[in-house]
Amino acid sequence: MTRFIRAGCLALVALVAWPPSWASAQRITTCVEVRAASLTPADRAALDTLVRSEVDRHRTHISAADATCTSHLLVELIVLEGHRYLTGRIGWQVPDRVEVDGTLEQAAGELLTTVLHSDPVRLRRPGQDAGLGGALHRLRTEGNTIWELELSELSGWLDHRVFGLAAVAIHYRRELSQVSLGMRAAVASRTSARPDRLAPMALFSVAFEIRYHASADASTSAYIGGQLGLEHQWLYGPLRSDPSTSDSANSTGLALGLRLGVELMRTTNTRLDLFALASAPLFRSRDAIDDVVKTWLPTLSVGIGLGL
Repeated sequence: MTRFIRAGCLALVALVAWPPSWASAQRITTCVEVRAASLTPADRAALDTLVRSEVDRHRTHISAADATCTSHLLVELIVLEGHRYLTGRIGWQVPDRVEVDGTLEQAAGELLTTVLHSDPVRLRRPGQDAGLGGALHRLRTEGNTIWELELSELSGWLDHRVFGLAAVAIHYRRELSQVSLGMRAAVASRTSARPDRLAPMALFSVAFEIRYHASADASTSAYIGGQLGLEHQWLYGPLRSDPSTSDSANSTGLALGLRLGVELMRTTNTRLDLFALASAPLFRSRDAIDDVVKTWLPTLSVGIGLGL
């Protein structure tokens, strides 16, 4: 991997700790009320802070303290015959209750996972669930918008040797539960001088992508994705008829892609994406008279992405 890619990957990892405030714009603002008559004021305030922190960990909700909230959450700590219970209710829904066997943090996490998932603001009318149109409607109205910057190393096989290019991409997608739809624009380029042998100078691509995650709620999830788009290849090398003369070859066409990866920190405002992307063009790389190149040029990219 080139120095450029290594430095970029380190920079992306360093930026993970910087979640922008606007990233929560798609989340449901939730007023939080905590009741705990058995606790001292200091312990009650600590429990309030804990509950708000647990709410903020969920991708769908964010705690708020004003009257503009979309949802209202009530959490109550009850002590009965030496046992402690946490009861939670969102809006006017039926309360849910868990016994505090371990720490309050564990109980609050378990309770809010169930309660927030049943928030009527997140629920859909039955008619909206039907067919592809309903799925696209939910994705448009309820999905999260994610912008991702990717740095990767693109490699392939050309002229009986492996080549490598530094690549950068911008990725936009809408995500709902385990499924996301998006678009990816990428460019890969040589970082050294023109070669004396046949080699790619740059590759450009724009593709639509569909992605499926193994889990909808886990903080870390593997995924698989497919891509279809346009790819342009710019190659440079000596003429077969006159090796002392070099020329360029430009080819454009459709390309299919298969993407495998692991996405981390999915419950926060920032995502870290480790991926491998195989691209298979549906055309041959060639010049006008097949004097520079005439071959099929699949590629493999391995990289890291930062999503906001």
